[in-house]
Amino acid sequence: MLTCLPLSAAVPTPEEFFGFRMGTDKKLARWDKIVEYLEKVAATSGRVHVRNLGPSTMNNPFLAVEISSEANMKDLAKYKALEQKLYFQGGAPTNAERDEIFRNGKAVIVITTTVHATEIGASQMVPEAVYKLATSEDPSVLKILANTILVLVPSLIRETLST
Repeated sequence: MLTCLPLSAAVPTPEEFFGFRMGTDKKLARWDKIVEYLEKVAATSGRVHVRNLGPSTMNNPFLAVEISSEANMKDLAKYKALEQKLYFQGGAPTNAERDEIFRNGKAVIVITTTVHATEIGASQMVPEAVYKLATSEDPSVLKILANTILVLVPSLIRETLST
């Protein structure tokens, strides 16, 4: 007998993966483990894609995490092309192209976290936020995901330590 598990069953919670609840006193997830977790979520959820933008100055992954509905993620190249046209990449959009962008495009929201080495709270909350967006069936979350594409940069610190 074949049993279908809900999406959230395939994606481990941050607590299951890291072995402690995020935000626990005197417990920090290392950057290499955060990267591993985000890649695991992306491998098990059609809502999440991890892009490695290149190595940091200490050769650690510098990431952007794209999050949206599964339908939007399947058409991500189309939405990227619409955004590029909106911002005059390849020339100014015609009136018809502009109208199509506003009718069929999605709002793109970029959130960056952790700019300074002493700011650790934001990168520590990223696994929780990504987990919720990857697994929630709450109608309000689904509506947000259907109408937006989130680009989350978990850390702007290019020298993030993994030890």
